[in-house]
Amino acid sequence: MPAQFDDNQWPLVVVRMLGADSNADVEAMLAGLARRIARGRCAVVFDTSQMIHPALAQAQENVRLEGQWLRARQSLLRTNLLGVAFIITSPVVRFALSSVLLIAPLPAQHMVTGELLEGRNYCLQLLRTPASRS
Repeated sequence: MPAQFDDNQWPLVVVRMLGADSNADVEAMLAGLARRIARGRCAVVFDTSQMIHPALAQAQENVRLEGQWLRARQSLLRTNLLGVAFIITSPVVRFALSSVLLIAPLPAQHMVTGELLEGRNYCLQLLRTPASRS
């Protein structure tokens, strides 16, 4: 899943997940994300609307890699990540992710939606909220 990063409106970061994914693609995306979050407080929009969802075995490996990444960066995420919007067009996948996030919440505010504009507006609102910037 080659990822495109758009941080031209920093501190808003938009990550577009494109095509299919491999372990190397996931690791590259996570490394790019870590660099951006390390720059300072920000909000991230994950746009998966153009992503080709992987086969079950690859999806499980992606979840494992992402879980390791999250656990290793809890302090950084708590400090610099104001919020995340996940843009997922499939209602089934949106429901699944929302369920997972209830059990294993992120260290930041989040929303799961099918609409890019809604996700961007959510993150922009987080960035405008004075309590978020302190």
